[in-house]
Amino acid sequence: MKYYSDQKTLNKYSKDRSLYQIKPSCVAYPKTEHELREVIKFAKKNKLSIIPRGGGTGLSGAAIGNGIIIDFTKYFTYVYNIGKTTKLQSGILLKKLRPLIEKENYMIPSVPLHGDCAIGGNVSTRSVGPGTLKYGTMDSLVKSVRGVLSDGRTLDTSENIHQDIESKMLRLQKQIKKDKKLINYLKKRPFIAGGYNLKAFLKYKNIKNLITHLIVGSTGTLMLLTEVELSLPKHKEI
Repeated sequence: MKYYSDQKTLNKYSKDRSLYQIKPSCVAYPKTEHELREVIKFAKKNKLSIIPRGGGTGLSGAAIGNGIIIDFTKYFTYVYNIGKTTKLQSGILLKKLRPLIEKENYMIPSVPLHGDCAIGGNVSTRSVGPGTLKYGTMDSLVKSVRGVLSDGRTLDTSENIHQDIESKMLRLQKQIKKDKKLINYLKKRPFIAGGYNLKAFLKYKNIKNLITHLIVGSTGTLMLLTEVELSLPKHKEI
């Protein structure tokens, strides 16, 4: 795995669309999940943070940091299939994805209109778009996610969940459901509010759905997102 630390690259990745500027230590362009694990090991060894990055179009500074920037838009761009169930890798930009989806008469209503953002960033930020009031946030379109955890394991929510993760999530869900004050607070939060998607603990009983929708909106802090499975509406339904 090669890391880039020349000044031109560092300057480029020190900014996103926000007002902030933080120069990273280096930038990585992994091609596979195996290389993502190498980045995690390197980061731990050198005590560096990891910042996953899509198109860098966010306005909150989530795509910048002083650690290792991981750019998914160079290699994680494969589209497996398009239809009512659409599966694709997280780094593909909307300006490349939209024509493929629209050709099949489908749409992605809950994403921004500009095309320079990546689908993984839209999932990670639980993005909104012109169709949000009718279709909900990006969270309503996501069926499953796949990625690499901080310990190097792969998590695919369309498959069996690791037993230790399942038990921890169920225990946390039980604790949350006992806290009436927290429940009332979560119920009052606007559906477009940012932050961790804690409402998932109240909404989903199935562990796969719970973890899927908890990861949506977590801005890359829970998992390095590599694949997304979406359920898309037809154009004629708008």
